[in-house]
Amino acid sequence: MVQLTQALALEWARFGIRVNALCPGYVETPLNRDFFASEAGQALIRRIPQRRLGQLSDLDMPLRLLLSDKAAYMTGSAIVVDGGHLCSSL
Repeated sequence: MVQLTQALALEWARFGIRVNALCPGYVETPLNRDFFASEAGQALIRRIPQRRLGQLSDLDMPLRLLLSDKAAYMTGSAIVVDGGHLCSSL
């Protein structure tokens, strides 16, 4: 998805169309709540540096940024909202 975001950003920028990606980590939902309550789910949560699941509200401000005029010069960007999970293997 990040590569597609970047390719479309390059292609559509001349038309004034911005293309960005919001990349959430593990977010608690009614569908996955039982799994994350299990032993396997708790082990996965322990691997997230912030030691918690994301909530849908954690995505509000990054999404609002992307939708706002404050991000008028952003295109081809990927905003990762994952509690540090992506960089935890560094």
